[in-house]
Amino acid sequence: MTESEKLSKSYFDVLGICCTSEVVLVEKILKNLEGVKEVSVIVTTKTVIVIHDSLLISQQQIVKALNQARLEASIRVKGEKNYQKKWPSPFAIGSGILLALSFLKYFFPPLQWLALAAVAVGIPPIVFRGVAAVRNLTLDINILVLIAVAGSIVLHDYWEAATIVFLFTIAEWLESRASHKATAVMSSLVNIVPPTAVLAESGDVVNVDQVKLNSILAVKAGETIPIDGIVVVGECDVDEKTLTGESFPVSKQKDSTVWAGTTNLNGYISVKTTALAEECAVARMVKLVEDAQNKKSKTQRYIDKCAKYYTPAIVVIAACLAIVPTALRVQPKRMVSHFCCFGNRKISSRAGCTTVPEIEGDSLQGKSVGYIFLGSSPAGLFSLSDVCRTHKKDAMRELKQMGIKTVMLTGDCYAAANHVQDQFMELWMNSKQNWHGGQGDNH
Repeated sequence: MTESEKLSKSYFDVLGICCTSEVVLVEKILKNLEGVKEVSVIVTTKTVIVIHDSLLISQQQIVKALNQARLEASIRVKGEKNYQKKWPSPFAIGSGILLALSFLKYFFPPLQWLALAAVAVGIPPIVFRGVAAVRNLTLDINILVLIAVAGSIVLHDYWEAATIVFLFTIAEWLESRASHKATAVMSSLVNIVPPTAVLAESGDVVNVDQVKLNSILAVKAGETIPIDGIVVVGECDVDEKTLTGESFPVSKQKDSTVWAGTTNLNGYISVKTTALAEECAVARMVKLVEDAQNKKSKTQRYIDKCAKYYTPAIVVIAACLAIVPTALRVQPKRMVSHFCCFGNRKISSRAGCTTVPEIEGDSLQGKSVGYIFLGSSPAGLFSLSDVCRTHKKDAMRELKQMGIKTVMLTGDCYAAANHVQDQFMELWMNSKQNWHGGQGDNH
């Protein structure tokens, strides 16, 4: 027996897969298992395809490994049409009911705490999957949801936290429903092929996987053709609508080609197989669909590659924005007893100083006196005064020549206004003398 013959291809429904971030988690879990050769994850249909050595690891062991990470895995059995999640999980239902009741807080305020209860009821599955992701050093959507919920609770926005939990759990359920409908179509196509075939020479019933090339199979009226082949004996009408969509039966006679999954409506025929069970038309169709689902576009590969670094970077930046300001806030608290105050005389009362020194003569010269306090003790004084701009004299002279009378308006004190007026008059007299001196030189 060759190595390829010992390998089995198993299909698993993994309802815990909700986005591409779980692909890394699934691969890390399964590729570390002995006997697993290849792992393929189809996110859209929540399907995991594993090629493994059935002698080293069984399907049940694979399911157990996935369920340890709370991924809700199960073996996909051919012919199984029952859907396990027809209704949302009890966590989602309980969270939704409590969230709806919390809306009554506008009539009875204590009901607002039901939103926090809704978080507690709905969040356990998310926490379990988040812990499993952390153990495997993976940052997935569950951890991001937990961060968002924790942030809302810290901000005391319990209703928002409950809404995040409820919408996330419901979205997972809706996604599972949609993926089930997608896989149901392919399952129905695979299930039309019978699992057994009848050998024409001996009449033995064997598994289709054991039928070799050029074997002669017997197909009676009303039976489904198990493997692609050519009619060697007999005539009949075959219903091919399951594959081609043809509504009318197709007549078959010797040397006609028949396909697996089509139905013999009447007559008896013997069919010589031209393909193995895993290479028949139905199997090729299923394989093409799987490859198409599993193959990522160039853009999707680029997005997944960026997300591998983008998501952790955003989490780190968000953590820094939350932690750094809090850490820096400690330093000002230590400096409270040594704060500095700058301002006028009134600031002394805020600083707690009872005696305020004064500068002799500055107030009479139109200067504003300022004080510096270190804690409640005066540390220094300073004075400020306005100075006339020298180029204003030209503007004033032009206004006077035009016969326009000028008035100074100020919000400062009377002493400051007089001080500015004195400065201006000094500049005015100096400029007037310079102007007359210039006129004399011209004469």
